[in-house]
Amino acid sequence: MNDEPSRSITSSSKGKHYSLSEIEGKGLRVKVSAGQQASPMSATASSSKALVRTGLLKESRLQKVAMAQRAESSFSQQVHRSGQDVEILLRRLTLRPLYHDKYLRTRQIALNTLMEQLGKPYLWGGASPLSGFDCSGLIYFAYKDHIKRPFPRTARGMFHLTDAKIIRSSELEPGDLVFFQIRQDYVDHVGVYIGDNQFIQSPRTGLDIRISKLSDNYWQNHYVGARRVMTPDNIY
Repeated sequence: MNDEPSRSITSSSKGKHYSLSEIEGKGLRVKVSAGQQASPMSATASSSKALVRTGLLKESRLQKVAMAQRAESSFSQQVHRSGQDVEILLRRLTLRPLYHDKYLRTRQIALNTLMEQLGKPYLWGGASPLSGFDCSGLIYFAYKDHIKRPFPRTARGMFHLTDAKIIRSSELEPGDLVFFQIRQDYVDHVGVYIGDNQFIQSPRTGLDIRISKLSDNYWQNHYVGARRVMTPDNIY
């Protein structure tokens, strides 16, 4: 293959060496330095298990890898034998270290965008730094261009986003959305956790965008939960 890798990483397990390269638009190429030739299926399974052990590949992907030879799917595999090297091209597999770094950078960009809005006015229905923001408009403005799926505009819609991860208070990380029930019988307010028991929010008419303490009695009394809507799997 003559494709140039855009990013790559190497690792070893049980005397075998694994070289992973991300090919732009084609997925991952896994090059296994093995002692003997292996069939496409055994090479795929062996590579995947070893990569899980070395922390390069997500455990949840193993079943999809095993099924790839038995059913038509979105995966495409090519196996090349040349001496002791076996190359396997696996589409849509996650290279954890590289994609996690990309996720952290993207999350920080969104947090920086939020922090740039500090001091701007609350505006009901607002979602622009020129006019102001309501609570969900602030988050929509910061997140919408970074997430692949359609992102809801309202606090209630964000809370009920089907593929968002439910987060316990002890698991909160910067970028997680924190939700409150204040005046309605449903979720009607949202902010973004920024760490150190604090969250950024656009509170209400007459108040500017600010940082508040999640541990304050008022917010604890109205707190209903948290969601992680930005993950390594759904960012651009």
